Amino acid sequence: MAVMVLIHPSLSHSFGYDSERRSNLMLLDDRTLVFIAGNLLVLLQVHTKEQRYLRFCSGEGIGAITAHPSNEYFVIAEKGNQPLILVYEYPSLRLYHILRGGTEQVYSSVDFNLDGSILASVGGAPDYMLTLWDWRHEEVMLRCKASSQEVCRVRFSPHNPELLTSSGTGHVKLQIQSACLLSMPGQSTVWMFVKHHTSWPRQLLTVSSVKVFDFLAKKQLTTSCFNQSGTTISWAPPWVKASSGLLGFEDGVVRLLELYRPQSLYAVSRSSCEEDGKLRLKQAFKPHSESVTTLAYERNGEILATGCNFSKCSLSADGTVFFFSVGEKYLPIGFIHVPSPVQALEWSPASHNNNRLLILC
Repeated sequence: MAVMVLIHPSLSHSFGYDSERRSNLMLLDDRTLVFIAGNLLVLLQVHTKEQRYLRFCSGEGIGAITAHPSNEYFVIAEKGNQPLILVYEYPSLRLYHILRGGTEQVYSSVDFNLDGSILASVGGAPDYMLTLWDWRHEEVMLRCKASSQEVCRVRFSPHNPELLTSSGTGHVKLQIQSACLLSMPGQSTVWMFVKHHTSWPRQLLTVSSVKVFDFLAKKQLTTSCFNQSGTTISWAPPWVKASSGLLGFEDGVVRLLELYRPQSLYAVSRSSCEEDGKLRLKQAFKPHSESVTTLAYERNGEILATGCNFSKCSLSADGTVFFFSVGEKYLPIGFIHVPSPVQALEWSPASHNNNRLLILC
């Protein structure tokens, strides 16, 4: 394997960066961005604009990248016949481990669990294999088929080390490593947006429904319908309120829904209650004039940021980001304009010294 490291101190942009590629940008530490450009992995020093390059000649490019929670290592998953997963030390860029045999042609996503002891990888066509690695010993812990269609992403839960989620074409799948989840009932529900399109003569009505599932019991708890088309959904983190969910709509409205179990209100048997769960509206607010594209809680759960496609208040296609203080009621703090439509918001994790918001446009 030939790896070449180059340094160029004057570049302020990169040729070959694929902006349409999934998960093609990550923050390695508070001053280094990493992204894929062809057969190169580019490490960009944000303040000095210095770029370092890792060039790969063993495969047909790079399929996926991820960073270890400690930021002491990062992972490059290749493309090509029997591609490799390469673990590098940081900042030395020394090759540390090589993982083999996880997929046939390409890796589409990789992710570490919360403490960094396990690495998950998922392959693309033709096998779509999900593999859990004891990466320090270069050993396979578990392997199974993730799906029969394209898998775009695999992620460990930041709150539950036993829960792994894969998503892709037509599916979201929850992979449970142990029955250990039964001791954590507060984490056993999933919220999902479903859009239904119903046509009548001379009229078109778009209805969005929110379905809540208990995936351990393998059943639907409840559903609620809205006349506006839903655009984004976010589960409030447990330290805010584990049974609350935020829904963003195309008309700029954000609704805070609370999930509760009606049977807990009855002193008699469960048969006295018709449903296993209900959703009730706690609060609705309208921070934007157009579609809400993204919702993000900061790491302490004290601030909510919402993003919008563009603002009618401006002649240009400006995006807006609105901030709320989080409490029993969500109270507005203010908003900012950004140069273009907002696609995603990402707060810095607890491992970073400063609490900042990354806005992707």
